[in-house]
Amino acid sequence: MKKITLFVLFLLAISHSATAEKGHWTTYTTADGVPSRFILNIYQDRDGYLWIGTNIGVAKYDGRHFENFTKADGLPHSFVAAILEDREGNMWFGTGYDQTLGGGVSKFDGKQFQNLTTKEGLAHNTVMTILEDSKGDLWFGTYGGGISRYDGKIFQNFTTQNSGLADDFVRTSIKDSKGVLWFATHGGVSKYDGERFQSFTTQDGLASNTVFAICEDSEGNVWFGMGGWYYGDPGLTKYDGQRFQSYTTADGLADTNVSALLEDRLGRLWIGTGSGVSIYDGEKFENIPFIQGSTRVLVLQIFEDREGNIWVATAGGDGLKKYDPSFETFTTKDGLLYDGVGRVLEDRYGNLWFAHGALFHPNEGGLSRYDGERFVTFTTKDGLRYNNVRDIVEDREENLRISMGAWLPDVPGGVCKYDGEHFINFTTEDGLAQDNVWGIEEDRAGNLWFGTYDNGVSKYDGKRFETFTTKDGMASNRIMNIYEDPEGNLWFGCYYGSGVTWYDGKSFQTFTVKDGLAHENTGGILQDRKGVLWFTTHGGGISRYDGKSFVNFTMREGVAASMVGQVMEDTEGFLWFTTAGGGVNKYDGKVFQKLTTADGLTDNHASGILQDRQGNI
Repeated sequence: MKKITLFVLFLLAISHSATAEKGHWTTYTTADGVPSRFILNIYQDRDGYLWIGTNIGVAKYDGRHFENFTKADGLPHSFVAAILEDREGNMWFGTGYDQTLGGGVSKFDGKQFQNLTTKEGLAHNTVMTILEDSKGDLWFGTYGGGISRYDGKIFQNFTTQNSGLADDFVRTSIKDSKGVLWFATHGGVSKYDGERFQSFTTQDGLASNTVFAICEDSEGNVWFGMGGWYYGDPGLTKYDGQRFQSYTTADGLADTNVSALLEDRLGRLWIGTGSGVSIYDGEKFENIPFIQGSTRVLVLQIFEDREGNIWVATAGGDGLKKYDPSFETFTTKDGLLYDGVGRVLEDRYGNLWFAHGALFHPNEGGLSRYDGERFVTFTTKDGLRYNNVRDIVEDREENLRISMGAWLPDVPGGVCKYDGEHFINFTTEDGLAQDNVWGIEEDRAGNLWFGTYDNGVSKYDGKRFETFTTKDGMASNRIMNIYEDPEGNLWFGCYYGSGVTWYDGKSFQTFTVKDGLAHENTGGILQDRKGVLWFTTHGGGISRYDGKSFVNFTMREGVAASMVGQVMEDTEGFLWFTTAGGGVNKYDGKVFQKLTTADGLTDNHASGILQDRQGNI
């Protein structure tokens, strides 16, 4: 999956180191279909579905909708504390929670539930944890009855009396990288190597005997979280196989009442506490508080799905939370110049350039350059003639060409050439058609084309300007965008009831709604790898043109908004569209996928879009 890097602004200047805000949190509540705000467990099956255990049943989530299963469907109890898919694809649910007596364990084959209780030999009907060992046997940790091992036919039970288990109240369990089973209990932690149990307590170095969570990290260390739900003494302890090391709030931990642990794919330890989440990178803790009103929210489980999203089960809060690390947001706090970004350009050295400008506010904006570590900003103080920057291109001589203008009739903009040291400005005095310039394109012959606000388009051959207007065959004198297709034809996106104009170097041809174009105010233009042309419009959605006819896509077909801005094709052939108010669309040739603020965008009014050489969008 690509990393999605979103560039958003607020207000600052000069040069700053960038420390972008990474990731985005989404909360799913009963309004979204989650059956309850009390989430006990999260699990992903082999088909990618998420299963969410709650206090009123279990929910199956397909990424869009929640399907809820309750006692009415065959579950033996409302509380679902443990979930597992066995190697045959059956789902198992452990029911009950703490002092709430459960209904045993339930097996779901996709059609019906089969329930097993103490009558069939289960050690206790409150099942808090389930795991499958290397032989395919299932292990059920119960709340008061110890552990049951089930081979598909009979149960074998392990307790403090017959096996050396630390305590009969079992909270959770894991199978480590060596196949060893670990069980968290209210009397310490027990380790089972296939032959016998070995238990560890505070006498061995645990911070507390009330163990709620276990996690093995990528280095083979086993972590224990204690005191969750404020039972017993709290703590966080790491065991490297020889010694125990404990961490407290003095080390930076948000809260020592730890009830959930996870190591993500980046090697960071996520710690669920009574005060939110702590993330430990091996050196320091980063704390993310979860607060509902004046009440602290208890984290019960943390789970990472196969896409790298982190899911957090909470009690006392809104319910289910998801952290999506795909988005990375930059603001003025990181050194970005201004709160409006239009075009985005990556130069041949890998620097990213961002055009800033307010449409209706004269002389606000400028340029930001990002080298991967720091932002450097440019305004009229540095040589720009006007701060409202509309477009940026890099010419074949490695100069930046910058257009400046606004949605106002007369502005002192024009065009700038930046050679890395100095800005050289071009205006009507040099032959430019107008000083309010929007789009720029360099053709294959090295000519530069500049679209103006309402005086046509200017062509610059390096020596002089030549202007084309409606008198020469242009559909309109208001040119929003310019694009050269692979055949060397130029396309001009026009505004105010004009459509799009095609120019082959000799003559102009215009396409309008009469020819099938979705709307006559056109913006972005692109020819994809299949040779199909795409036109975005300001009011009619998107048009696809195969050289013979137009096919239009509107909000009915899934386009996020009728006002569509830029279009880009990524390295995998997917098309991306920015919209005004609807966020961003990704199109795979069949379906328009929408990304909004709910997914991590900081604003649904998106303008510029670019894929950099690392594959980030």
